[in-house]
Amino acid sequence: MRIRPRATPPRGSPVVLLDDVITTGATAAACYQVLTEAGLEVTAVVALTSTC
Repeated sequence: MRIRPRATPPRGSPVVLLDDVITTGATAAACYQVLTEAGLEVTAVVALTSTC
């Protein structure tokens, strides 16, 4: 993941990270790290799943 400065929300805006697969959590953790290092506040991490 990389940050596109023109596409980021204003600093202080809440960010919800959405992951489409629940496995080890490594992808969500890596994305969280990149976002927080860019000065964004991740307020929640959500993963969607289905039993179908």
